Amino acid sequence: METKERLEQIFRDVFDDDGLNISDEMIIADIERWDSFMHVQLVIAIEEAFGVKFEIAEAVKFKDIGDIRRMLEEKIAANTHN
Repeated sequence: METKERLEQIFRDVFDDDGLNISDEMIIADIERWDSFMHVQLVIAIEEAFGVKFEIAEAVKFKDIGDIRRMLEEKIAANTHN
C-alpha cells in the first residue's frame, strides 16, 4: 500500500469517516472535525502507523495534507537509510 493510501486510511480512522478522500491540497478547514485536538490524534496515529516521530515544531507547521505527506516520506526515507 502506498504512503498516500495508508495516510488516507489513517485520516478515515481518526476522523471516523470511511468516505473521506484526501488530497495534498486539502487544508485543516476542509475537514470539519480537524481541530487542534484532532491534529494531535492524527499526528500520533501517523507516527504509530509508520514508525516515525515528528518533532512538535514540525507538526505545528503542517499547512495542508501535502506537507504531512512530504514530511512523512522524508522521515520514512531517513529511517531506511539509518
